[in-house]
Parts: sequence; structure tokens; C-alpha cells
Amino acid sequence: MKGKARALFVMISGALLLCTPHVFVAAHDARLSGWTLTDDGLPLSAVEVVLACPPAPVRRTVSDDRGHFELVNLPAGNCRLWGTKPGYVDANVEGDPYVRGLYSLRVLEGAWRDGFELRLARGVILTGRITDARGRPGKKTRVHPIRREVTNGTPRLVAV
Repeated sequence: MKGKARALFVMISGALLLCTPHVFVAAHDARLSGWTLTDDGLPLSAVEVVLACPPAPVRRTVSDDRGHFELVNLPAGNCRLWGTKPGYVDANVEGDPYVRGLYSLRVLEGAWRDGFELRLARGVILTGRITDARGRPGKKTRVHPIRREVTNGTPRLVAV
């Protein structure tokens, strides 16, 4: 019954309720879906969402105007899920705590995992040269980039 939806009606205290249809899929069809968002939680469209599950081929999709993405017919295995968009810092999904390493997102055969959030922050590249008072290259200099944030009307400097 792959791809067929069934409506379920339930009688509770004399009221007839229509439950959300469930789509039945074949047991091997794994699926991941979620949202691409700005770091402020607003929908971010046109984000390339990538799923790598070696040795299977890499899967890609692009989030829609609402920031929604979906990857279907996925292989089972340990995977890596991330989103990328020019002008933004890539966002990764932290995987399952019981799987170590970069490919720590476990995809199980036939599993549907929904609600992933990929939050991408605006990105910049800082370049420059650090010198001492005489113009010589600085040695053992630590650089700590910061940005200005305003929270509830109060500005503050935050390390990035």
C-alpha cells in the first residue's frame, strides 16, 4: 500500500473526529525531514541539505520557501546531515550519542525521522595582519572574534 493514505475516524464522547491520514511506505524506505532556519529561528529557503552515508551515494535536496526539506528512500547506516548556503556558516546535525565520529546520525531501515533543525548563521571571513608597534609580525597573539548582539533591547558583545 505504498503511498496510499487512509483517513481514520474516531468516536470520542459522542463526537466524530477525523485523525490525520498516515502514509504507508515500504519497510525499507527511510526518510528524514526538517527545517532550515536562520540563527534567529526564521525560515531560510534555498539551503542545500546534504546527507552522506558511506558507502552509499550522497543525497542532496534544497529547502523550499518555508525552509522545509525532505530526504526519502534513504539507505540505512551511520550518516552525516548538514546544510549549506553561500553567505552562511554550514550547520550540522549532531548525531546519536551512542555513535562516535563525524558520521554519527544513525538511519535505520524504514525509520521516519522528522523535525530536524539546521540553523545557519550569517558568516563572514576575517582577514588581516597582526603587527607590533614597529610593524613586525605579531608573535603568540590570540584573536577572539566577537559580535554585537541585542537581546531584549540590551546590547552585548558575544564571542563567536
